[in-house]
This record gives sequence, structure tokens and C-alpha cells, in this order.
Amino acid sequence: MQTVITSATTPMRPYARLPAAISRPRGRKTVFLLMAAYVTLLPFQFDGASIRFAPSDIFLALSTLLGLASIHVVRRAWTAGHLGLIAVFLTGTFIAVQERGAISSYVLLNKDVGMLLLLITFAILTTLARDWDTIRWFLRIFLWAVFVQNVIAIAALAATAVYGIDIPMWNYQSVRLSGLLVDPNAYGGLLLVAAAIHFPTYFSSRPLVPGISCIPWQPKLALRLVAIPIVVLAVLIAVQGSVNLGALTDLAKRPDQVQARLEQLNRALPLIEESPVLGIGVGVFLSRNDFIIHNTPLWLTTEFGMVGLLVLVALILGVLAKGVQAYRACPDSERPLVLGLMAAHVGMLGLSLGIEALYQRHWWMVMAFLGSAYAISRKPSAQFQEMA
Repeated sequence: MQTVITSATTPMRPYARLPAAISRPRGRKTVFLLMAAYVTLLPFQFDGASIRFAPSDIFLALSTLLGLASIHVVRRAWTAGHLGLIAVFLTGTFIAVQERGAISSYVLLNKDVGMLLLLITFAILTTLARDWDTIRWFLRIFLWAVFVQNVIAIAALAATAVYGIDIPMWNYQSVRLSGLLVDPNAYGGLLLVAAAIHFPTYFSSRPLVPGISCIPWQPKLALRLVAIPIVVLAVLIAVQGSVNLGALTDLAKRPDQVQARLEQLNRALPLIEESPVLGIGVGVFLSRNDFIIHNTPLWLTTEFGMVGLLVLVALILGVLAKGVQAYRACPDSERPLVLGLMAAHVGMLGLSLGIEALYQRHWWMVMAFLGSAYAISRKPSAQFQEMA
């Protein structure tokens, strides 16, 4: 006998259905679809001549141009940290120009324009996400995009490791999983966010991605689904020989990377002493050392001083506080969703201690939806309080 596990209170909806907010008078279907394309392309990035090109930014630009009249600052979704970032980046750019006599293309494009795009992303997503279904719609698209690319990336990595087939553009140097995101560290953050959002919702009454909890339950079928990939992997290893465990161990430990992080700390501390309050200026560390700091709090403290570090703390804690309040006030059916978003936010904070994570687009998506969750939970039946 088959049993379908569904929510007793929430009817199941088609997973591809557009959110109702699109049909509202102030909704903009084109902007919704453009931002859906943006979210879909978050796992994609390509190396350019001097900067990395993210195709998602094309759809962000189109969303901004076509939806300019409807984009608002949803005040309940923002924190003091967001305004602080604008202030410290303006100050840091001014200090950098004072030192170098001009603003470099790296500072202008990678840092200043990059941060502006992230703030615009936050503004658009919080403008569109006026209800729970809209948040779920965007996150469902994100999870499927990550899942599909990761399956292909794992297959490409296995093809290289087992058969020696080098697949261009996929995975970092064909030895580290990175999909089409170029940077394996950023890709790890992407997977962390996807997993943190997926698992709490998967075992809830309203899973974002349909799975065993949403199909007729057949224990034998479930066991086969788990056993098949394990058997296939075992056969591949048996046929091709054992994996070079020594190489895998070295890759996992990477003592050279630990030494590099310590070297970054040693180079940064004297610069913090040089300008402890406002920092040495954005991009100045790179110009003096020819490498960047792979630690977000340390980077902000070095280039923006203690003021920059306080702004980062205000941003992270402010968003987390909104998530906690949203969790307490939201309906029970939405609590797993908010919990997943908070877990992703905290996970990215931990990751930021080992990489420069502030520019990761998926983290800003998480922060935007936590802000929207707070706004929705505070005024679930009223229009958001906006500032044009």
C-alpha cells in the first residue's frame, strides 16, 4: 500500500507555478523573470582578461533598467550595516586615491561597482519578495540550478580522475570541485548555502524541492536509489584501480594555503597599526603586496579600519537578528525556511574567516530573503513600508 506524505494544512502546489505577487498591480512580471534568470545563473562565472564575468549581472542590469520605477527601499529589510557599507566604501576609495593619486580599475570595477551591484541586488529582491510564496519560488529556482550544475561538475571531476578526460572550463585545474564558478572556495560557499536551505525545508511539510517526502513512499525504491550510485562508484574504482589517496590527503590539508593565510595576517597587522580607525584604503593592500587577504573581517579591518569591522558586525548581526525575529513571528509552516536561511547566513560567516566572502552573490541573496522574511512577518497583511 502506498502512502503519500503531504501537509495536512498546506495544499501542494505545482513547483513551477509563478508567485501570485507577479499579477499584483505593482508587480512586474518581466522583472520577476529577469531576476529568476539572475538566481538561476548564480552558480556561473567565467574568467575574463582582468575581471571575472558573471552572466547573472546582465540580468541584474536589465532588471534595474526595466524595474527602476518600481524598486524601493523596504526599510524593514535593511540594516544599519548596509548604510555603513556605503559610507566606508566612499571613505576607503577617497583614502586610496589620496595614496595612489588616482583610482585604479581594480578598485573601481571589482570593489566599488561590485558592492553597488550587490546593494542593488538586495534592493530588487526585497522589493519583489513581498510574500512567502515569492521567497520560496526564488529559492526553489536557486536549489535546482545548484543541483543540476553540481551533478555535472561531479561527473566531470570523476571523468578526469578516473579516465583522465580533461573537460574545459569545468572545475578548478580539474582537481577541485568548482563547477562553472571558477573559484572552488566560492563554490564551496554556494553548496553550503544550498544545503543549509534545502535540508530544513526538505523534511518539513512544505519542501522547496520535491523528493522522497513528496512522492509515493516505496522503501525498496528508496534503497535502490541510494545503492545504485554507490555500486557504480565501486565498480569504477575496481576497474580503474585505487584512487591516489596521498594526492587527496595533500589536497585536503594544503599546508601551503595555511602558510599563505598566516603570511596575509603578518602583512596585515602592521598596516592596521598604521591606520587603525579608517584603514589604509580600499585596494591598497593588493597594490602593496600583489595578493589579497582571504579573510573578510581581516580585510575590512586592514582597508577600512575598525570602523569597517564594526560595519561588518552590524550587517551580520543585524540580518541575523531579523531572521530570529522572523522565525518567532512567522507561521509554523515557514519556520523551516527561515531556519535554513539563518543557517546559510551563519555558515557564510564562518566561511568568511577563510575566504573573502563579502562579494559572494548567494550570500546577499540569503540576506535579502532574511530581510524580506522579517518584513513579511512583521506586517503579513499590509503593504511594506517603503521609501522611494
